[in-house]
Amino acid sequence: MFGWSKRRQEIGELFTRHVRPELAAAMKSPTFNPALNELSTVRVNFIAIAVQGESPSDVGRKLGLIADAARAAGWYADYLFSNLAVLVDGPPLPKAAPRSKRLDLLAALQQTLGATVKSVHGEVDAPWGNYGSAGRITFGAMLPDFLEVVAALHAQPYGSHVAR
Repeated sequence: MFGWSKRRQEIGELFTRHVRPELAAAMKSPTFNPALNELSTVRVNFIAIAVQGESPSDVGRKLGLIADAARAAGWYADYLFSNLAVLVDGPPLPKAAPRSKRLDLLAALQQTLGATVKSVHGEVDAPWGNYGSAGRITFGAMLPDFLEVVAALHAQPYGSHVAR
């Protein structure tokens, strides 16, 4: 019995490395059961960041720095994919941790990573919730103009940061 309890704790610790602590706590509640593909619209701030590195390991390290800075600032790393990070200002839960302002977080990231990153950032009304299928579910924001954000990000030089 002790072995299973310890294993459950290890799984919980692993899970909270990937999901904000407030969300992990909410998910433990028997009342937390968001319906699949029934999203609510919330106002979110976002920062989409492209990372340039000397090697894949360097890109991975920088993405880790971005994810750690986001979490410390009360933000949520919604996507980490290849050399792209998309941050949102946290899940809409009651009693969420205080969040740094978007420009404050962006300035901290620029100071840490310099001209090796570029970003597009802004504020938008976005569907939020559980979406996907039974085999692959995502919980978070569904940025309505994500492809336009990625296109704007791709078009600009490293070291630049554009508000939308």
